[in-house]
Amino acid sequence: MIIKRVHFKNFRILRDVVIDFSDSEEKNLTVVRAENESGKTTVLLGLQWAFFSSKSLPKESDFRLYPINWDFDRFPSVKIEIEIDFEHSTFRPTANGGTRDVKRDYRLIRIAEETQEAQSYEEAALYEIKPQGTIPIEPFELKLQEMLPLDLREVFFTDGDRALSFIEADISRNDKRERVRGAVRSLLGLNIVENAESHVEEVFRSLNKQVKKQTDDIESNQISSELSNIDERLDTLIQEKKKLSDDLINIDLNINKVRRRLDSALIKGDKEELQKQLNSTEKSINQIQNEISKVEHLHTSLFKDEAVFYFLLKPLINSGITELQKQKDAGTIPKNTVPVLEERLECSECLCGESLDNNTVDGKRRRAIILRKIEEQKHRDRLRDTLTTIYYQTKGLTQKSDSASGVWLNTYKSIQERQDFLDYNLEKSESDYKDIDKKIDEIGDVDVNMLRTQEKRYRSIKTQISIDSQSVSREIKVMENRKIELSKQLESTLKKREKTQTLLSEMTVVRDVQDVFRETHSIIMNQELMKVSDTMNEYFIEMILADPDQKSIIRKTEITPDFDIVVYGPERKTLDPDIDLNGASRRALTISFILALANVSGVSAPNIIDTPLGMTAGLVRRSILEKTIEHSNQLILFLTRSEIEGCQDILNNKCGKTTTLSNTSHHPRMLVNPGPRDYAEIVVCDCDHEHVCHVCERTGDRTSGKFSFKSGR
Repeated sequence: MIIKRVHFKNFRILRDVVIDFSDSEEKNLTVVRAENESGKTTVLLGLQWAFFSSKSLPKESDFRLYPINWDFDRFPSVKIEIEIDFEHSTFRPTANGGTRDVKRDYRLIRIAEETQEAQSYEEAALYEIKPQGTIPIEPFELKLQEMLPLDLREVFFTDGDRALSFIEADISRNDKRERVRGAVRSLLGLNIVENAESHVEEVFRSLNKQVKKQTDDIESNQISSELSNIDERLDTLIQEKKKLSDDLINIDLNINKVRRRLDSALIKGDKEELQKQLNSTEKSINQIQNEISKVEHLHTSLFKDEAVFYFLLKPLINSGITELQKQKDAGTIPKNTVPVLEERLECSECLCGESLDNNTVDGKRRRAIILRKIEEQKHRDRLRDTLTTIYYQTKGLTQKSDSASGVWLNTYKSIQERQDFLDYNLEKSESDYKDIDKKIDEIGDVDVNMLRTQEKRYRSIKTQISIDSQSVSREIKVMENRKIELSKQLESTLKKREKTQTLLSEMTVVRDVQDVFRETHSIIMNQELMKVSDTMNEYFIEMILADPDQKSIIRKTEITPDFDIVVYGPERKTLDPDIDLNGASRRALTISFILALANVSGVSAPNIIDTPLGMTAGLVRRSILEKTIEHSNQLILFLTRSEIEGCQDILNNKCGKTTTLSNTSHHPRMLVNPGPRDYAEIVVCDCDHEHVCHVCERTGDRTSGKFSFKSGR
């Protein structure tokens, strides 16, 4: 099947929306670009409603199809319509024993009418489109079911988040198995075979009951009775087998839970050992603090030492000594001129020959000058005496200053280095203490020995369940073989009686048909399911190769005979998808399962996926997109701008059609221009992932530089 075009009228927020899809084999990708609340999920829901009727709609009792802003005052009822044009291929046998692909075009129309209170009616029609006109298909429901069975709805119409229900743990194990089983049964035709087997078995049992009515032969009646008993026992054993299988799943869940708690506790550390480490670290902290106190005392004492005087005043001392030496060299010190002047006063004549007679005016004047000079000189001599004393007292002070200040400085550096070293060790020890204490808190009251005992008990229970299951399986096999043997004996006894020949013929036919269905069922389970499993694993590993964090822990995925999707790590250790797989890998695994089912089954239908690249980024996003395109017949993706980011080149090469949806209610906060009408609706433009126009332009587009504006817009 290839969807070519869809037209929505009044389906929820899709008032009048037309979307064209790519039908090119080379460019098989169609992108519907839309931000959140812009109609992506509504389009997906509308397609499902058109193909599968109201059976595909959410189960809410008040779920409506009409637009929420419909004006019921003016229009008391609203007509909802979806029209889909699609192509469907069938294989027809040829005269030479081969097949040929016959393609036909169809138009599906589904209509409903609703009032504000309830739905008035719902009807649909299917037409084959031929050059001469359209031809109605009746009964169209059977034709649609043949083309696209309801059970395949979640396989080919995929909500990116809901699709994770195949693997995620917030859904019960049985529910996940039933989802996987339903998808596999539908696509591989297993449900048809199983239904046919069940029907043929009922026919055989009915024929077996007729044996007693049509013959009074004791041997035949005994065989018939034993066959009836075997059938009853088989029914009981099959139910018991199912219960044991469910018990085995539940015990596995319990083992995994205990194992995760145990692994978590062991990873975080042994509580007793951690407590020892904590005590040792605390002791180390106390020792370091004591050492720091001693060093601080030495540091304080250092500033009371005489040597600090020499270290701090060394520049001033050197400067003073230098200046005294200059005075000494100039002859200023040591020197004493006062006695010479006093000697002159005792004489009557100065050194210059002038009279110093105190009885004359000039002599008296000269003596007064000399007396004044003597007083001035006495002051200068006292200063020189002081400088002279200092000069001789500071002899050797320079050498002592250099020696003492050097020792003090080295001692200071040594103490400072020791203090820095102790501070670093204290900080590290306190950090270690906090980390160890946190680990102890995280472990809490987990009793490792108790968990190990619990795991051992669960494994013992699992062993017993496995033994019981194998025992039941063996008994079922014995019963089935005995039933085949008795059926042959019954046929042999019936051959002897002419009036049971018709009954014999019917039973023979039924048994032959049973053999065919059993063999077919076995082939599907043992070969086709394995193909799906292997193909899923191949696609999944291809997708996650770009993720180094995941490819290092994921080794293989498979679908078990019980329809569980299982992921294995190193040494075939089972991984929990919710814990051990990141969001991107969970998406990749789900999409791989869907693509594998479609390809192995040979069902040709579009893969329509809403938000497939959520929780992905970078190389992983690109890998998922490339592999999904590669393995799809027709791929229709609903993408947000953020999902498109980093994949533009892939879309340029593979995208055959692009449509952009915009919600007019986003104006003006997110959408730049208002819509054409005064009510909220989804509007459509043909902008691709690299362009915007006046219809889809969003705030920030002109400054982001990410998009080109279409000319004339």
